Amino acid sequence: MNARTAKIIFLFFMYTGLQVSESCTDCDCADYLPFFDYKSISLTSSGPDIGANQSFAISVIPGPVEFLAQTCPAPRFRFLSAAYGCDCGYNGIEGDKFPFFLNITADKAYNDTLPAGASLNALFFIAAGDVLIQVPEQEAFTFGKPDRPIQLFGAERPTNLNDSYQFKIRLVKTKGDTLQATTGPIHFQ
Repeated sequence: MNARTAKIIFLFFMYTGLQVSESCTDCDCADYLPFFDYKSISLTSSGPDIGANQSFAISVIPGPVEFLAQTCPAPRFRFLSAAYGCDCGYNGIEGDKFPFFLNITADKAYNDTLPAGASLNALFFIAAGDVLIQVPEQEAFTFGKPDRPIQLFGAERPTNLNDSYQFKIRLVKTKGDTLQATTGPIHFQ
């Protein structure tokens, strides 16, 4: 192999290396805010009257969403264009900036062992994709996406079906903020 061919091959490999390194590190994506936060929550329930064969559900919805933590790469000189396979993010793609701990209580005694104000987490399940998992006492949650509420499903009915119950959902964010909301009166049949 002569010197000229070696130089051409060397330049080809340098060009290819430069193309790969630039196309994999910068996608020329528009600025976006990957996290979100909210200052309030609201609740919806499966109804003021829960029939004997009807499941009981509460949806926890984040209040007005504020997007946070802008990623703004500094402009820089580029030899080549970015790869076509880039996946640019969108506002809120990384989920909640501050995960939270969840606590569910009722305004009246739920049964003989759970007085008014006691944690009912053990009686509720949370939808995690296609799977329902029991709401743990000490595990941080996130909403995941800014437009997706958390779905809570009650596993047990209260023992006194003659009373109406109001459920309070309390979220304590890892940054210390406490948010709470209460359902309207719910009557079980």
